[in-house]
Amino acid sequence: MQKEMNIPLTIQEIGTITPDAYFAAVDKMADAALADTCTEANPRVPTKEDIIKIYTKLWSF
Repeated sequence: MQKEMNIPLTIQEIGTITPDAYFAAVDKMADAALADTCTEANPRVPTKEDIIKIYTKLWSF
């Protein structure tokens, strides 16, 4: 459905940030995600490593 509506599937496809800038920010983004109170409400609370893996996969499938 996303392809049919021309919605980017990955962060890379958006094209507004370089790989270097994105991956330099991943650690800080993971810290911010862990600090968000919504993260604690998840049935499975992720580790920082879990979040970093998610952000890494979001760049490009």
